Amino acid sequence: MLNPVPLTPEIEIPEPEPLPLIAADTTWHVPGDYATLAAALDAARGKIPLPGVRLTIEMGAGVHDVASAYVLDAAFLPWVDIVGAAYTDTPSGGFDGVVSATGGSGAWDVTYSFADLAPGAISVGDFVALLFPRQGTLAVNAHHGLWEVMAVSPGTPGTVTLRNTATGTLSDADVLHSLAFLRKFPTRVRCADCGWLDLRNGSKLGMLRNIAAHFVGTATGVSGIALSGGSECRSDPAEFALGFNGFPGDQLALSGGSQWRGRVIVSGGGRISVKHSRFNGGAIATGNIFGEGIYVSGGTFESDGEFDSVLTAGNALGIIADTLGTVDAKSALFGGNMMGDVIASRQSRIEVPGAGVSGAVATPAFNTLGNDNSFIGG
Repeated sequence: MLNPVPLTPEIEIPEPEPLPLIAADTTWHVPGDYATLAAALDAARGKIPLPGVRLTIEMGAGVHDVASAYVLDAAFLPWVDIVGAAYTDTPSGGFDGVVSATGGSGAWDVTYSFADLAPGAISVGDFVALLFPRQGTLAVNAHHGLWEVMAVSPGTPGTVTLRNTATGTLSDADVLHSLAFLRKFPTRVRCADCGWLDLRNGSKLGMLRNIAAHFVGTATGVSGIALSGGSECRSDPAEFALGFNGFPGDQLALSGGSQWRGRVIVSGGGRISVKHSRFNGGAIATGNIFGEGIYVSGGTFESDGEFDSVLTAGNALGIIADTLGTVDAKSALFGGNMMGDVIASRQSRIEVPGAGVSGAVATPAFNTLGNDNSFIGG
């Protein structure tokens, strides 16, 4: 009798894990799909996008509190955009002028009148950018920037009071363009004694849009958004749709060969700092009572596109280029920087066409070579 051949035991082969692909343009909501932006970014770092696909992380209207900066270290996420709820330009009626400016240097409450301010259009605690139109004659001063709403009285006319940290005199007699308007950011990131985003070691992130970042507390040496080690990020290239307001420091800090492209508003205490890096875009830098609005050292600050005006007003200093720093602005506007508008030193160069007739104060003087072989051209 033949011995039976033992049967080979059946081997179960597990189903392969699906690849973490994102095959089509996708939107994640915070809150909703993820409780926080940090959780959404953590999830994105585990995904693989197909070519041309973008992931939008949409932060809902309201205040998003942050207790520590989110660090992206060697993270390649140029296909990920972070956007807030759509901004609104309010009020619908025309700008009637400055009603009053009370307080003092570094702490002004400024009340503005508008022909038609609808109830609910703007509320106390909102952050709004006071902006100016691009056409026509521009009245440039420290009223412009991103400020907190302190009081609202709707009506026809209606009034809005903003808290402004400009240096020096901020007068109710200042002339603003009749088409000045308020841009309300429904999405606000509130950072307590910390920054918001920290990109390191070649990290790349897509576009930031429609967000007001508000920094509160007494921390020093903290950057609102920091890019280092060749990292890259951008904001909308055609709109002032990203704003910073808060404690002293580098509210946008670039270092170590990093790059930023787009337009930003920096107000209320900090500056844009470009060290051995490149900023290409437009900027409003106002109300830094502690120092300059824009600082460039060994790097390049360019504003060469259609929308890339640079405005510095109400700072202790306007623009500083130091130690081989270069500022090349298509147009630059200045107003009420207490200790000077443009300063170049240590073989630096500032070229700001039109600045020579804008009332700017320069060191060295316009179209001269001096101050350690530095040059300022108007």
